[in-house]
Formats: sequence, C-alpha cells, structure tokens
Amino acid sequence: VELEEEQCGLSSAEAAMDASATSDALGDALVALGSFDVIGLVFSASWCSSCRFVEPQLIRSYENLRKRGDRIQLCFVSADADKAEFDAHRAKLPWPALPFDEGIVSASLNERFHVSSVPAVVLLKSDGSLISTDGVRLLRQHARAFPWSVPPP
Repeated sequence: VELEEEQCGLSSAEAAMDASATSDALGDALVALGSFDVIGLVFSASWCSSCRFVEPQLIRSYENLRKRGDRIQLCFVSADADKAEFDAHRAKLPWPALPFDEGIVSASLNERFHVSSVPAVVLLKSDGSLISTDGVRLLRQHARAFPWSVPPP
C-alpha cells in the first residue's frame, strides 16, 4: 500500500467501532507505514492550547530525526470537530494525517491506546508493538535515544 502525502492509510469505513475492525485498520496503516522503524500517532486538535505549545517542539524533533536519517513517521490523529478545523490544523503539520471522519477512527484509537487527553503521542514499532504512550516526552526530551529501547528512557 502506497502512503499518500496527506493520509496514513486508514479510512473511516475500515475503522468501524468494533475492536477487530480497529485492529485491522491499524494493521493496514502499519503496512502503509512499514518502511519506518517507529510510527508515532499524534493525537491533537486545533482548539487545544497545550497542543499549540507542544507541536512546534514535536515538529523540531521530528525534522531533526528525519534529517539525521532516522526512520520515524508521525501521523496526525485529529480530535477536531469539523473538516475545516482539521484541514487548517493539518496544513501546519509536516507529517501525514488519518483522514477526517468525524472522530470514528480517532475514538477507536483513543480507546485502544487509553488516550484520555490531547496532546498525546503513541509510539509503535513497525510491527505494531507498543514502544510508549509517552511519546510527547520522548520526542521532546529523549530524541537522541531514538529508536527507544523498551522500556524507553
């Protein structure tokens, strides 16, 4: 599956609310992103002031990791309420995004990874195994330790 510039490989049709569909959809996204060692799901929203504070730091870390050749791909998982907010937010990010779907996919991923607030970054290995649900801290404070051993620093 070819990764499109603006999407991470999941569609709302693939991610019905049951856990097996979410697992399949996540698996499809991981296949689309499979050439990376680490995949980060960035849970964020345009209305979130903490997100606006953290995102520039995440962007810097992400761009620095990519410049030095590290195989990481972040993917925006939106908590925005409408498509216009999503589009405006997405335009500011250097990484692809899950398609806007009124929260169907993001709600499933929130539940799967126990994300209760934004911003949050869930870091996964390319096989889907969890590295950390504390990716904001790892990207901001421990980017030099990439690809982060388990347990991470």
